[in-house]
Amino acid sequence: MENIDSNLIKKVLELYKPKYRWLKTASEQYPIFNAIFKVQQGTYSILPFEHLTNTETELCLNQLAYVSIAHMVQSSHEKFKEYPLKKFYELQKEGAWVFESNKRFNKIIDNGKKFHGKLIFKNIKRMKNLLIIKTDFEFENKSYFGTFGLASKINY
Repeated sequence: MENIDSNLIKKVLELYKPKYRWLKTASEQYPIFNAIFKVQQGTYSILPFEHLTNTETELCLNQLAYVSIAHMVQSSHEKFKEYPLKKFYELQKEGAWVFESNKRFNKIIDNGKKFHGKLIFKNIKRMKNLLIIKTDFEFENKSYFGTFGLASKINY
């Protein structure tokens, strides 16, 4: 298991406001990326929720997906050899988007406590000027789990 550089994580999470930078650490043993998250209570609602919501789950998935991809770009992973890291940072903002997000919730994850997340890369393929990435995910021993798909422009 290889730890992902904390400076890389900080750089990728610069896109988010500081109170929404919930990914704390990450590691990789391809195709699996593990992470520790900590989500603060009531970040977007008038009355705070004491559990992780669908919205917060989506942001956690985005953060882990972007950090995982940046790590693979930086490490010259075979699917990302021609994808410059500088271009990744530009595309992260407006050139990448979630095309699929299916979640199942088995058990509540409490806000304010650290929890484990896992992203498993199932398929990465090029389609014309797009990179299509399909993953499975699970948070806190399958308390939350599902599929997550991301697309990114690759016109550089």
